[in-house]
Amino acid sequence: MRWTVILEDDLEVRTPAMRLVLSELLGGLSTVKFFDAAPPLVAFLGSGEAVGLMSLDHDLGPTRPQTDGTRFDPGIGMWVVDELVERPSAGPRWPVLVHSAN
Repeated sequence: MRWTVILEDDLEVRTPAMRLVLSELLGGLSTVKFFDAAPPLVAFLGSGEAVGLMSLDHDLGPTRPQTDGTRFDPGIGMWVVDELVERPSAGPRWPVLVHSAN
């Protein structure tokens, strides 16, 4: 199975709309996985899962509060690109789109 991986911080509005369009466009060819922060996506890429397409939101918004009172920086889409460039033998071997409303 190949994943369509999307980095998008608007999980309430954009994600359902993207999921609907992607199911029409991709049918059963790919399973869609959404991430709202760059670090978990980078960890996923390190797991060796097969990726067929990636879409990265450039701006993921401000830091977020955590349950322990600290703040978490969700990063930006370019963090993922930087990670991919650092390990060229591991990828990407799939199209990478960067999207942004900025």
